[in-house]
Order: sequence, then structure tokens, then C-alpha cells
Amino acid sequence: MLIQPVARDRSVNRFDPAYLAQWRAYYRSITERYLSGAISREEAHNALVSLGFRDAALKVELFELDQARARKT
Repeated sequence: MLIQPVARDRSVNRFDPAYLAQWRAYYRSITERYLSGAISREEAHNALVSLGFRDAALKVELFELDQARARKT
């Protein structure tokens, strides 16, 4: 089932803005540290799981991070 953009926006807007800002900052920190080589793939995996990434979304996110890291080197 595909979530319509309007429904998704409404559900996201129910979250506390401070919480979302903290979540985004933590996510940005994970990606920056992984791309710079400061953390391993396993550490990035565990950090993304702690943010709520699961199954296919987790695999896609790690795949994209791996591609970005390969382009950097």
C-alpha cells in the first residue's frame, strides 16, 4: 500500500519538531562519520537500527552509504 504524500506529511507533522530536529542531526552525524571512515559498516548499521530503520529501508540506506563512500575514495 502506497502512502499518499498528504497523509505522510500529516503524520510527520504530528511529531514534536524538536524530536525531529534531534533525529535528523543524529542521522546526519551517522552518515558523515561513516562517509569519512570514522565508523565501520557494522556501527553504521547499528546506529541506523537505533533510529528505526528496518529490513528493506535499512538495506537501501546502507547500500547508498556504501556507494557514496566508494565515490569519495
